[in-house]
Amino acid sequence: MRSKLVIRVRILSVFFILIAGLLVVQLYLVQIVRGERYRGEAEKQYIATAGNAITDRGKIFFSRKDSTLGDAAVMQIGWRVTIVPKNIEDPEEIFSALSTETTVDPDRFFSRVEKMSDRNEEVAFRVSDKAASAIRAKKLLGVGLVQDKWRYYPGDDLAAHVIGFVGFQGDKRVGVYGLEKSFETTLSRNSFGLYVNPFAEIFLNIEAALASHPEEREGSIITAIEPTVETRLEETLDNIMDAYGPKQVGGIVMDPRTGAIRAMAVRPAFDLNTYNLVPDASVYSNPLVEGIYEMGSIMKPLTVAAGIDAGAIVPSTTYE
Repeated sequence: MRSKLVIRVRILSVFFILIAGLLVVQLYLVQIVRGERYRGEAEKQYIATAGNAITDRGKIFFSRKDSTLGDAAVMQIGWRVTIVPKNIEDPEEIFSALSTETTVDPDRFFSRVEKMSDRNEEVAFRVSDKAASAIRAKKLLGVGLVQDKWRYYPGDDLAAHVIGFVGFQGDKRVGVYGLEKSFETTLSRNSFGLYVNPFAEIFLNIEAALASHPEEREGSIITAIEPTVETRLEETLDNIMDAYGPKQVGGIVMDPRTGAIRAMAVRPAFDLNTYNLVPDASVYSNPLVEGIYEMGSIMKPLTVAAGIDAGAIVPSTTYE
């Protein structure tokens, strides 16, 4: 009996050793030999390229008197027009066909055509869906459409110095002035055109969801700026510019009970949607919050106010 038991144990041991050996071999094949392929398939279940690496960004809102929100900065989706220069047989005809549907800079278009390369060259931007559909219907040889997303400011120059704008730093779009810059961490979306599995994202972002500082989390910005008050302030500043011709003028409207800034404006101003057309970049800065001034005589009323508050200065107090 004992010899039979020993034989059975040995058979089972050999069996388990073979199973373990097969598992080790399989692990070697999965992790080493076919590791790259399986790693790629796993990443596709978690992260995948979402089209044309379109950047995204949180919104900026105004606060109206009726407690509703107004758009100050949003993202818009549209198209870019591209051409393959070597495939353009009649540049004049193609330019004319494109120009009837959207705005095309002639200098940019013809300079790109002259390259005669086989790579895509961008010739028009911020093209609407309607215009893109019309261009697509024409089936122009050598012309393509690429989906795009860009920052849009519905108020144009309204509160321009407060909102700021998004510009390029190298090949990356970031906020470079105003709230767009100050809250870059909050407004930016670091997706880089990738789709992340929502279940995996829950576990990856749980720390961010529990962050104690709101600015550490992605989101949108709600300002205290009231668009009607902002408009009236800017109209007043325009009148001052017309009447006295100063080099620069600015104003702030503050709620005295809460300290909330209801309006802030500087003249001269600029259109946030066409900021690149401004010849002098110094106009982008907001001197009301960025300017540095010598204290000088402003210390005198502050000193007197402190003395009155402390009771050290009374109506009968004299000074030399």
